Amino acid sequence: MTKGPGRLDRSTTSVDLDMMAAVYEGLAVFAEPLGVTVTFIRILTHLVDSTDEWQRFMTRLHCCRLCLDMSHAVRWGYDPVQAVYDYRDRISYVHFHDYKGQANDV
Repeated sequence: MTKGPGRLDRSTTSVDLDMMAAVYEGLAVFAEPLGVTVTFIRILTHLVDSTDEWQRFMTRLHCCRLCLDMSHAVRWGYDPVQAVYDYRDRISYVHFHDYKGQANDV
């Protein structure tokens, strides 16, 4: 499982997402014959840090799988049930924990 780099001091661009996706896809292709599944987890305050960025990033991934973190989906205002529906064919792991309403409580 990998979460990517921390948040930049500027808005995330399409080029940033392309570069990160290329790295993850390369890792996933390399790891597959070894029986290893490379999985991306979205983490608050990292390069992919909104529903929009997450959706844009996921369109760039084909081999790399998704760890769906339910509390982060809720934090971004993305219905977790909808997230499961949207990414059901990409999910390799689900992370459940409480979200109490503040970023520090995740």
